[in-house]
Amino acid sequence: MDESLRTPLYHQIYLILRDEILNGRYGKDALLPGEQELGKIFGVSRITAKRALDELAVAGLVVRERGRGTRVRFVPPSPPVYSSVEGLLENLMAITALSKGTWGLFFSLHNTLHPRLLKRFFLGFTTW
Repeated sequence: MDESLRTPLYHQIYLILRDEILNGRYGKDALLPGEQELGKIFGVSRITAKRALDELAVAGLVVRERGRGTRVRFVPPSPPVYSSVEGLLENLMAITALSKGTWGLFFSLHNTLHPRLLKRFFLGFTTW
């Protein structure tokens, strides 16, 4: 926190806590520090800490319950899965050919593939 900034202290605390929630430091249903504890951690009044927690609630990241504390409601998205798609079309064609036969493969691909790709695989069957 930087008191020399023009950004209010409660908003600075809000940004810090928001980033920790979004980065997964606090998981779903995790209990955040209370107003008194946040005040001690950041060296601010309880009212400033309360306002930061209220802002998190307004943003939909936490749920505040009197006597129970402030719990995280936000679930961070799972990381994307990266893999190669090399050979994907050939594998799909093989699977479809096994289950439907060659004509079944042609008609199922006819509705899903771009005409240029169809020409590449079914030169004799296309009319485009």
